[in-house]
Amino acid sequence: MAKIERVNLLLERSNRFLEQSIECLNKGYYDLAIFHADQALQLFLKAVLLKITGFYPEVHKIRELLGILYNITRREEIEDVVKKYRDVLVKIENAYTESRYGLVEYTKDTAEKVIDVTINVINTVKAVIGERC
Repeated sequence: MAKIERVNLLLERSNRFLEQSIECLNKGYYDLAIFHADQALQLFLKAVLLKITGFYPEVHKIRELLGILYNITRREEIEDVVKKYRDVLVKIENAYTESRYGLVEYTKDTAEKVIDVTINVINTVKAVIGERC
């Protein structure tokens, strides 16, 4: 599969996970809403990294992916988004395992914040990357 096809596939999957996140929020499945938001953001960031560098790392932590993207671009906006949303990004990262295996109960408010931050991070990265994404 060509690189651009892989990028487009990851972006399409990212969009589907974000749609699922919103649907789960509306159904009251807050744990799944957060899990799907995590997946959406991971796949989006990996698509961006793949497009820019030709590869993406096999990591799952959003802050680590954003750190790699910052190291490549040196754009302050990426560093700022990590600082601004650090607490919520940690919740998103924890949801990767906690929503499936943990005993954590998530609230509607938390799920809404996670989805909002996911969308804000995606939009920030798109603005920074511009035509490259």
